[in-house]
Amino acid sequence: MDQPIQKTALYTSHQALNAKMIPFAGFEMPVSYPQGIQSEYFAIRNDVGIFDVSHMGEFFVTGHNALQFLQQVTINDVRKL
Repeated sequence: MDQPIQKTALYTSHQALNAKMIPFAGFEMPVSYPQGIQSEYFAIRNDVGIFDVSHMGEFFVTGHNALQFLQQVTINDVRKL
């Protein structure tokens, strides 16, 4: 049985920017934008860019030592996140 294609958290933003969308890993994902790859390259070299990874998995860490565990497995100070 086929699963329905899901949409990422940034789907409407991709659509507003007229992205060419393709199915990838069960999600509708952008593959290109009308401005072209060179424009994207210069944008991230000179300004800022966003890469939509909201189609990737999530982990929920719970329990008494959750904070201590996350402090050990990440390079960030989790208490400040």
